[in-house]
Amino acid sequence: KNPFNPINSVDPGNPANPINRYNPNNPFNPINEVNPNNPLNPINRYNPNTPFGPLNTFPDRQR
Repeated sequence: KNPFNPINSVDPGNPANPINRYNPNNPFNPINEVNPNNPLNPINRYNPNTPFGPLNTFPDRQR
């Protein structure tokens, strides 16, 4: 639905593809650069709750 956010450019049923390279909720914050359905990929590389920084970059500050 958002032409600037091609979340459907790959097959969502194929774990080999990063189906959520772009965040469907925020095109400026690719929280799902890796496939959330694939345990081999760090799904939390980007923080889904804040568009300004990676979730796990400063783990001590998260506590």
